[in-house]
Amino acid sequence: MRQIEERYISLLTDKYVEIAKFTPTELKEYEDSLKAYRDVKNSIDTALEKVVKKVKI
Repeated sequence: MRQIEERYISLLTDKYVEIAKFTPTELKEYEDSLKAYRDVKNSIDTALEKVVKKVKI
């Protein structure tokens, strides 16, 4: 189990190091992309919740 934890920590650390090297323009593009992804994901999740509620009734 410890090896798995260390691997995930390493992967996350590598990703944060990569992001820390972004130029201001790259960082803005990354943040905009992340926001767009989260908006779409939340919309889909909300739609799925509504469908599940309708089916249960």
